[in-house]
Amino acid sequence: MTTITYPDGSILTTSAMSQIQVETVLQTMTAQLLGLLMNPLNLHITLTSGSPNATVDSAALLYPGVTVTGTGIPTGTTILSLAGTSVVLSNNATATGVEAAQAQDLTAPSLVRIGWQQQGQPGPSIDINTVAIIAQPRDTEFSRLRDSKLTGTTDTISNLDKFTRTWTVKWMFYGPDSLTHALLVKSAWTKVSYVDSILASSNLYVNPDVEEPGRNPELFQGQWWERVNMNAELNEEVTETLTVGTVGSVEVQLYTKNGKVADFTVTE
Repeated sequence: MTTITYPDGSILTTSAMSQIQVETVLQTMTAQLLGLLMNPLNLHITLTSGSPNATVDSAALLYPGVTVTGTGIPTGTTILSLAGTSVVLSNNATATGVEAAQAQDLTAPSLVRIGWQQQGQPGPSIDINTVAIIAQPRDTEFSRLRDSKLTGTTDTISNLDKFTRTWTVKWMFYGPDSLTHALLVKSAWTKVSYVDSILASSNLYVNPDVEEPGRNPELFQGQWWERVNMNAELNEEVTETLTVGTVGSVEVQLYTKNGKVADFTVTE
């Protein structure tokens, strides 16, 4: 919720999400659909001091390159390989025993992007699979409908307004598997309950009418980059409350050409 106080003292409280908030939700969702560990994963790991070999309670969602942090694990340690629940770390453990740990792919935000740096190289090499996501509000007839309700107390009056805002979502997939990844996200968009639940937690809801991904190779620096575009829509349920103070009394003054003839106060 965001609260804004205006110069006249009225207060607007809104659940409306910002562009970066919507894109962050989509970034997490897309990364997980592509098998990338965007958010930290809690696990328990059995270590042996002086050895890179360890055992985790569950290897689900883990893969080589994931960074592991925790007691007895040197900073910057990643998973080199795994077989079942057995993993090989990039550094030797400094403790022995079962430790609580976290695993996260620190490269995931560079592979599923929601922003572009202003300086430096803005993109990966041509053979790395990446995706960029852009979300922006779209003006639709449906988004202009309002359901308002006035409520009041002795001191304030509130206007409760509920409406739906439409977002256009654009994915731009790059890399040799760009079409495969686009089709995977498209299928999950309307079929996987995880997508519905993660979006609904932010009051976002899928419009199942999704365009087919379009293959659009891009010429850049003398090379043709494999690129696939996909568009979809989200509906955001927005609740806004505008609260204004009521008037407790009003002073009334009456004048004629001869001057003031009455002065009294009207109270509620």
